[in-house]
Amino acid sequence: MKVILFLLTLSLLHSIGYSQQENKQLFNGCATDLMHQSVPMLQPHQHELDDEKYQNSLLKNKGGSHASPKSLQTIPVVVHIIHNNGPENIPDAQVQTAIATINTKFAASPFNQIQFCLAQRDPNGNATTGITRDISPLTNEIMELQDVALKDINRWSPTCYMNIWVINDISSLSMGSGVVGYAFLPSAHGQPMDGIVIEAGFFGNNAQTDAVGVHEIGHYLGLYHTFEGGCGNSNCLIDGDQVCDTPPDQTTFAACNPSANSCSTDADDPSSNNPFTTDVADLSDDYMDYSAFSCYNQFTQGQYDRMYYFLTNVRGSLLNCLSCTPPCPTPITATITNPTSTVIISAGSTVNFTGTTNSSSPNWYINPGSVLGTGNSLNYTFTAPGTYWMKFSVPSTNPAFCLDGLDSVKIMVNQAVTAGCPQVTAGNDQFVCPNTSVQLNATPGFDSYSWLPTTGLNNPNSANPIATISATTEYVVTALELGPEMVTNADFSMGNTSFTSDMIYTSLYSPCNYYVGPLFFGQVYPGVDDHTLTSDSMFMSMDGCVNGPTKIYEHTILGLNPNSDYRFSFWATRAAGNQPIFETHLIGDVTGDFLLPIETGLFVPLGGNFIWDEYGITSWNSGVNSSVTIRIINQETNGYGVDFGMDDVSFRELCTSKDTIKLTLVNSSPLLNLGNDTSLCAGGIYQLDAGTGFMNYLWNDGSTGSTFTAYGIGTYWVTATDSCGNVQSDTVHITQAPDPQIDLGSDITFCGNAFVPLTYTSSETFTSFSWSPASHLNCTTCPAPIAHPDSSYLTFHVYAATANGCIAEDSITLRYDPEASLEVSILATDPICLDKGSIVVQNAPGTNGVLSIDFNNGGFSTETSYQNLEDGTYSLSIINLLTGCSMDTLVAFEIDPENTLYIPNSFTPNGDLYNNLWKIEGVCMGEIDCRIYNRWGEEVGALRSTTDTWDGKHNGLAVPDGIYTYTIVVTYANEKIEFKSGFIAVIH
Repeated sequence: MKVILFLLTLSLLHSIGYSQQENKQLFNGCATDLMHQSVPMLQPHQHELDDEKYQNSLLKNKGGSHASPKSLQTIPVVVHIIHNNGPENIPDAQVQTAIATINTKFAASPFNQIQFCLAQRDPNGNATTGITRDISPLTNEIMELQDVALKDINRWSPTCYMNIWVINDISSLSMGSGVVGYAFLPSAHGQPMDGIVIEAGFFGNNAQTDAVGVHEIGHYLGLYHTFEGGCGNSNCLIDGDQVCDTPPDQTTFAACNPSANSCSTDADDPSSNNPFTTDVADLSDDYMDYSAFSCYNQFTQGQYDRMYYFLTNVRGSLLNCLSCTPPCPTPITATITNPTSTVIISAGSTVNFTGTTNSSSPNWYINPGSVLGTGNSLNYTFTAPGTYWMKFSVPSTNPAFCLDGLDSVKIMVNQAVTAGCPQVTAGNDQFVCPNTSVQLNATPGFDSYSWLPTTGLNNPNSANPIATISATTEYVVTALELGPEMVTNADFSMGNTSFTSDMIYTSLYSPCNYYVGPLFFGQVYPGVDDHTLTSDSMFMSMDGCVNGPTKIYEHTILGLNPNSDYRFSFWATRAAGNQPIFETHLIGDVTGDFLLPIETGLFVPLGGNFIWDEYGITSWNSGVNSSVTIRIINQETNGYGVDFGMDDVSFRELCTSKDTIKLTLVNSSPLLNLGNDTSLCAGGIYQLDAGTGFMNYLWNDGSTGSTFTAYGIGTYWVTATDSCGNVQSDTVHITQAPDPQIDLGSDITFCGNAFVPLTYTSSETFTSFSWSPASHLNCTTCPAPIAHPDSSYLTFHVYAATANGCIAEDSITLRYDPEASLEVSILATDPICLDKGSIVVQNAPGTNGVLSIDFNNGGFSTETSYQNLEDGTYSLSIINLLTGCSMDTLVAFEIDPENTLYIPNSFTPNGDLYNNLWKIEGVCMGEIDCRIYNRWGEEVGALRSTTDTWDGKHNGLAVPDGIYTYTIVVTYANEKIEFKSGFIAVIH
């Protein structure tokens, strides 16, 4: 029973004022019991993990006390002063006085082995006074509503420090302003609420009121009030305050009263654990009772033993930290440089880790004691899904003062998902006879089927419909199936792994906590069971947060197929008070956030069993994304009744596949036709084809294929039966045909190092060749190999085969003649005026072969035309690659006259056929301007181009015979200009 709820009739209200708190003489304002009750999971946890362990240890010691040897233990303390610039902002000296006074009070007993120190190093290893200061209005606290918020202002790890928050005023919804301090029992060790809260007026103000701190430390180390449980004492190990040497007590004291005795059951427990054989007075001077401050002066040996037990067991982590030692002079550093943040991979993937340190002998491990590698790098393959913390640890060389260097990185391993979807098949195409039906058979095992068109089908949504057709029909089947589950730990059967949450993971049933197990926070309340009951029956239970929308679940899925549809869903229970409000995001690695519609749980009457509802989206397309992050946020922030569970998170590909089957209605039989009779050379083969569309075939030799190979001449027949039982036959006669012919042409004469292409003519089409001898050929199976003879007489043979196996043969002889000459024609064009010269070399008519020419000592090539040549002499060395014949020659260009004019001095324009026109001719003329004058200077004619002429007329009339003068301005092709003048005799 929690006496604080009904035995506070002696409480005195006190003011928020600091001075009134200083003068208070009576302590009765501890709220530990009430705060312990405010977190439901603390009671069973305290009972199961603390009390039972301690009681079992006491039973092993016959004397009723923990008699094993003890050594002095030091608890590191950090004092957080939360103030609003008022008198509650006490000086460091007052804090130091409080710790010194508490040490003095503990040390007053010869049984004590516990002392306290203000921390000398902070959680980062830096030097500290063990005192922090923060400004906040929460220095005036309503404890039931603001406890964790107060402690969130500044909290050092409760596993390495006893945190004490010193504030101005503690108020309670049920106790009013009479509370001066409270603590949480060892069951809260390491949790956000763990530690002690005390008003500033009762911390270091004077030695008597520092009994409040001693009292709350007693609770922190596992002691109950001495009046806990009243007078019951049948077993002192489990009754009352569970300390056997504190007599049963059911009252509190307003003043010192050493003779008061509120219970007569002191000797009821007959076991050796009980030190009392007669009734004794209550301990009004015990620190764990309510009494006047002046009365307090003792803990019993049993209380010291109980505190020592909880300190060295449940709170043992406090003793394993270096919080009370000076900072390390040279801290060991260990930093993981790759990867630097959480990595999400699929099972079977390898991660490359690297780290740096200022010391030696680093180790890599996931589980302590199992070193995976040493040095500054590690390649590690994660084979199983789950959440792993890879740690990079460097041992300290000075463990008394320096901690090991340690860094870690989270690796989230998803289960490997087989890519792709199953494919449906509709079976082979079929022939259907009139008035018959066939059964279609799609691949079994899909979730749904749809056949189109539906015409002629008895059930188009079945995997095996019956088809009755009246015409040839092509059916398409579409099958749908959900792909494999892509969420790792989808049903939480693996526990608290493969996902992240901004809530706190613990079995404590308290706001903003979550837990994974078969029961709601490990207890049968409020009637929440696993959504899909399996052998483990695990699900995620949650108590909603009050500090804003909270991410309750996040998981990343890799390996999405592009532009594919996926179905996402999760199941959640309805809350009994305020409903969860789910804000769900699907965040693609390329396209970003896709927000689903906000969904709210349906109301369930208070006290009723919760009901599972499904949330999510039926289809989400991956687009260009290769991964997606599922993020679920609870928007509800009301602090009452937002208790719910979540299970069976699912993300699966919507696998759709299609296939086609063609049903051909056999209205008439296919026509059997082996073709016309034919002829074949001796030893040849011939392929016969009966065609498709028949069910059975039977050839003259008993073979049953649709084709038949005929070897040689003879008579061949086949009988074919169609799908409707109709039978047809056909026969082919193959007679003797003449052998094919091939002609390699006339023998070839060569005169040097020749490369002779061997070619043929024939009316046949050959499919294979065999040439010999191979030693002088570049290829023996080509249609036209190149021969390279090296003797005076060499004969080449060829055997050529047709597709029917008929063989033709021929031969050609290559003869060497050193006297043979190269026959070519050389066409040379001299350069004239501005035009360059050219040389073209060709085979003489009737000769063949590729010419290789060394032009003007520039090296041999197959180029035969040379342009833009200047005046001069050019050398040519010519070889016919076919015959090997060669020659050397020179081509010289003569210099033609340039800029020459030819001007006649007379002409006879008398109408006969001779010398009727006067014109100017020349070499390299470009432009001309010629004027003709009579004796009086009159212009009677003109030539203005090189093609103009004068016909001896002026204005259409013939000029008289006589002498005429001319002037000429001529511009040559080289732009030189020349002036001429002279006389012309006109004679009719």
